[in-house]
Amino acid sequence: MLDKKNARRAREEYKRRRYEEKKIHRRKKRKAWKGLMEEMEEASRQKETRKFYRKVNIIRKGYKPKIGVCKDKKGNLVTEKRRYYRDGQNTLMNY
Repeated sequence: MLDKKNARRAREEYKRRRYEEKKIHRRKKRKAWKGLMEEMEEASRQKETRKFYRKVNIIRKGYKPKIGVCKDKKGNLVTEKRRYYRDGQNTLMNY
């Protein structure tokens, strides 16, 4: 019976901490977006079109994580963090 109480308390503590963490991330994201918008407005006011449109493209395209892919000797794609080398040499295979 005691374990159920501790589990419930632990779950509630986890939920509370998770909520606080999400709130911090939302605040940071809002601050970053606000800074980006201010930079865009400043570039627009100063007639720096190249800088302005770079910022526009950052917003329009969004975040895209880059994926590193190699091929092993059989031609299969390898996406693991390990580096694969060709025949013991220090050169990566098709990266």
